[in-house]
Amino acid sequence: IGSSFDEIGFVDFIIHVLPNIFIFCVPISLALVCYIYRYYLTTTKMRVLDTERLKKTYPIYDQPRLMIAGTTTSFIILMFFLHPIHHKDTAWIALLGAFITISFTNPHDVQEALRSHVEWDTLLFFAGLFVLVEVCAAMGLLRLIGNGLAKYIESQDPDNQLSVAISLLVWVSAITSAFLDNIPYTATMIPIVEILADELPDTLPITTLAWALSLGACLG
Repeated sequence: IGSSFDEIGFVDFIIHVLPNIFIFCVPISLALVCYIYRYYLTTTKMRVLDTERLKKTYPIYDQPRLMIAGTTTSFIILMFFLHPIHHKDTAWIALLGAFITISFTNPHDVQEALRSHVEWDTLLFFAGLFVLVEVCAAMGLLRLIGNGLAKYIESQDPDNQLSVAISLLVWVSAITSAFLDNIPYTATMIPIVEILADELPDTLPITTLAWALSLGACLG
């Protein structure tokens, strides 16, 4: 979704956002892990891991297909990181990987693979989400929200407008994404961020607003 901003690429997202998420989330995650598994961390008698039982409980039914899917996934991730070189949309790369996986794992029964292994409910959800966002934009709802935020930010001191905008985007995004899924929230906020940058181009650069939205959504 973040690829909607021409100013930000996949590698930029990883470089700038991932360290912040690690700084905020890793200590909390480690504390939770230590609390949940405190028995295993303090006991002197560790259970012997029965690998044979694990293999029987979670068997690999089709290792060649697993290798094909794993190779295709690695190729997709590599192409994501090479985005500054080829400048292709990440959505097209993901679709290419899906077609390669289906073609090599089910070359003689593509229809069955599409019916059984594609999560159509998830795809339809995202399709409906983007349709809803475009409908809201066509009705002027997003423009109304963006203009309202722009007027509030414009009422602040010019030296503080960028700080106010960043604080609003980061904390509203973090709190909202903590209760709602961050994907629909981000899809809805991208047009609003673009409106803010259009209304106040001198004080609100779109790149800074995009990073604030990205960081807040990831924190949530």
